[in-house]
Amino acid sequence: GWLPQSKTENYRWMNQKAKFSVLLIDQNHLEIKGFIPENIVGVSKCIINVNDREVFYADMTNNQAITLDIDISDFVKKYKLNKFEIEIDGQRIPNTSDSDQRVFSALINSLKIY
Repeated sequence: GWLPQSKTENYRWMNQKAKFSVLLIDQNHLEIKGFIPENIVGVSKCIINVNDREVFYADMTNNQAITLDIDISDFVKKYKLNKFEIEIDGQRIPNTSDSDQRVFSALINSLKIY
């Protein structure tokens, strides 16, 4: 899921499957911006599910920007809690000498539902 972040980080690291739920009224688009660093090993795909239904699938590689704007109108429940899941396989496994010991798959710096 979502990894802890410091007060100086204006982005969020995620590890493989990140989940969140949100009440939606009339929002129909999901926008995600981020990056898969080059030190991620074994990354091959990005899958996004809304309410347990796949809304997006793409092949991914390390050292790749994430810029998605997805129409989710056929998948959301209006005036109800909606469950989102972002999956990016592959991980960065830190060396014992690394200052950041978090295991992560991608950096997300913007996530909007509009």
